[in-house]
Amino acid sequence: MLLISPQFYYDKNNINYSTTPGNYYEDEYEQLNGYGVGLHHKIAVSKINNNKWVFYFTYGIEYAHFNINNKNWEWINYTENGLQYIKYELIDTEQNTDRFRFNLYMSAQYNYAENLFLDFYIGMGGVYSVNKMFPDFTTPMFDTTMYNYAFNGMYLPIGFRFGFRF
Repeated sequence: MLLISPQFYYDKNNINYSTTPGNYYEDEYEQLNGYGVGLHHKIAVSKINNNKWVFYFTYGIEYAHFNINNKNWEWINYTENGLQYIKYELIDTEQNTDRFRFNLYMSAQYNYAENLFLDFYIGMGGVYSVNKMFPDFTTPMFDTTMYNYAFNGMYLPIGFRFGFRF
């Protein structure tokens, strides 16, 4: 069975930024928009109790694009009276991230109604993210843990989902 999963992301936060440098806002943002798609192949390995429980393996790929707006403390170069200066300032930043994932899951799916299911899964995967920052001298963020938007490396997908078939 081939699974196609569209993804849409939107979040808006009110953040009270400190006027004190050093209070760093890692992994906080004012607004996040994104979209993506996943393509997975599902292979059933066992069906129990008239297909109430289905155990299967899934492998696939995902792509997601995120546009993240926030403020960040950065060193800014400026000129005053013909002299070059540098200052630490809270500035508006924008991070565009393209994230690519590959996944391998083991899952147990419980079909509790004709078109409704509950799915428990655990697996492993890899993720590669490409970041474009505006202004371009700012430091990319959202890359500190395996579940962040701009992470690079191996990750452990684990969880559950419920849904419907059509």
